[in-house]
Parts: sequence; C-alpha cells; structure tokens
Amino acid sequence: MKCVHLFTAWALLFAAADLPAQDPKAPPRKLRLMAVGDPPPFQQEYRDGVRYEKEAPAGSVPPRQVEISAAAGSGQPVKLALGEPTAAIEVPGEATQVNLLVGGQVWHAVNLPEGGDYLAVLLRDPASKKWDKAKAILVPEGTGKFDGGDVRFISLTAAPLRIQIKGSAAFEVPPGKTITKKLGVVSGLETLAQYRDPAQGWKKLWSSALVQNRGERSTVLVYAADGVKPRQPLKLVALRESTAPAPAVAPPRP
Repeated sequence: MKCVHLFTAWALLFAAADLPAQDPKAPPRKLRLMAVGDPPPFQQEYRDGVRYEKEAPAGSVPPRQVEISAAAGSGQPVKLALGEPTAAIEVPGEATQVNLLVGGQVWHAVNLPEGGDYLAVLLRDPASKKWDKAKAILVPEGTGKFDGGDVRFISLTAAPLRIQIKGSAAFEVPPGKTITKKLGVVSGLETLAQYRDPAQGWKKLWSSALVQNRGERSTVLVYAADGVKPRQPLKLVALRESTAPAPAVAPPRP
C-alpha cells in the first residue's frame, strides 16, 4: 500500500512539472495626463450691458473632460486643463492602450509600453494645429524615475536647451529627452534655461529661483509655442508638487 502511495506521489509531481507556467497577473500601474499648449487670446463681449468672456474657438483648447478606458467603451471621467497634470489614473497592468473618449468617441489613444508608470503629455495636432486631435509624449514616472527631491527637465521642442543651475555645470537637454537632477530641498536656487537660436546662438528663455521643500518634486517642461503670434518660439511650464500619494482614479472599465 505504501508503494502505491509513493508511485502516485511521483506521478503527480511529474505531471505538475509538465504543466505550462502560469504568469502572475501584472500589477496595476498609474497614468497621468497633462495637456500642454498656448491658450487662445482672451476675448470679451457685451450682452445687455454686461461683459462676458467669449467661448474659446472650436479646436483652440483641449476637451475640458475626457473619459478613460483601457478598451472600447465608456470609463472614468477626468478633467483636462492646460499645464495641469491630472490625478493618477489606475490602469490594468496588462493594458497597452488607453483610450481617451469625448462624447463616447475615441479622441486619442495613448499607447503604453509594457510595465511602469507614465505621464502622457498631450499636444495639439501639429498638422491641423487644433485640439480636434492630439499627440502624446510619454515621460516615465514612479519610484526611481521621479522621486521626492527630483527636478526633471523635459524638452518637447526641436531646439537644443541648456540649463544652468547655480553651483553646478551647465548641461544640455537634447530635443525630445528628459534629464532629471536630484536637488533635494532647495530655497532660491538660481536656475537659467536657454535655447539655441540658429542665427543668434544661445538666448534666454526663462530664469527663476527654484524652491523645493521636503517631500516635493518639480517639473520644468519646454514646448514649441503654438498660440496666435507668439512672442517667443518656445514656452515653458514649471510645476512643483508633493510626492504624497493622492487617491488614484478608479481603474478604467474594459
């Protein structure tokens, strides 16, 4: 009887070894959205003696709200505002595409690499120069990519950028790249951003005194001006935020 049990045990062991390995389900990850671009000129009109702000022309601003879905169908509503990142959106770990819906229709599809958290920077369609369509640039986020004390410099322009932080050697940010510096807690740290003009060489774009408290991180993002008759060819967005985890938006419904 003991021999029968021993044989059965060995048979079960070899049978289990022949079974295909089961891949663990990929853990959820996070996605944030940020629309970047120039707002339309401020316009007003009078109605019955009262001054009102005129509605922005169609296509001059991104949708005020999109619905997030990892597949076809309706999902979680998220508000968009120029230059402001959304709260983190929880995305199924296996999802490689997230649809942004407007009125139930796909406005833009964000294609995700496998694994990792990302910030999707949304730009107006470069061909039509309208927000009827969008272009997305993905910037890695998450632990080890964008931590407390970090300052990241993102270039979304074809022009070379040069950053000078007081007390450190100047460095260039290649077009389409991100460079992160670990500055920690700083108060009034002089920082200069320049771009290279083909005819006039390096020109000042922005200067500021960086302030960053414990548990904070910062983003300095440069993009090509896309407004009406811009004074400079490039624009800059500077943001400072807490690393304290905000409640994530519910995962998109499949």
